Amino acid sequence: MAKGGIPGFDGQPGGLTAVWREDGEVLAAAGGGGGGFVGSGFRSTDYRLRVSTLLFTNALDVRDGLAFVLGGAWSHWAVGSFPESVRLVALVVLEAGDVAPGEYTINVDVHDPHGTRIGRATFPVVVEEAGAVLRLPLLVPLDIEWKETGRHVLMANSEIGELASVDVIVFPPQTVGDTEPVSPPTADD
Repeated sequence: MAKGGIPGFDGQPGGLTAVWREDGEVLAAAGGGGGGFVGSGFRSTDYRLRVSTLLFTNALDVRDGLAFVLGGAWSHWAVGSFPESVRLVALVVLEAGDVAPGEYTINVDVHDPHGTRIGRATFPVVVEEAGAVLRLPLLVPLDIEWKETGRHVLMANSEIGELASVDVIVFPPQTVGDTEPVSPPTADD
């Protein structure tokens, strides 16, 4: 029987750090380093790694190899005000059947309408024993800051390329005094 798992999430890159005087003069600045890998740190690639399910959820519990979803697969998000920082939960079901034993990097990203990444979670998939079917449901938390309306993309990819993607439309807050609800933008917006 195939065996595998997820040991946790990789560390995220650090941000810019600066030291300055009271008058505002910057004395020193250093860019953040890359995040550290969970697990062995040695990552393989395999074109057979796939994603069969990718969606945002209102609530998700993953236990004993099963995913319990409440309010999943929504297609739009109504913003209260811009910018809006949120933590969203995505369900990612990885298919690793016939993938050779090893560790594989998976990234789950959210991109704005211009293609700029606004959220990311990175983690290893560990295949301990290859087999015809190895299905791994994952709960992936994503910290996102919505800054504008339009079509955003939730995407899962490996080192080889895109594994799956799904669109979500972000539409503007309803302003005070509006009597009609605001409709989400159309595909042409």
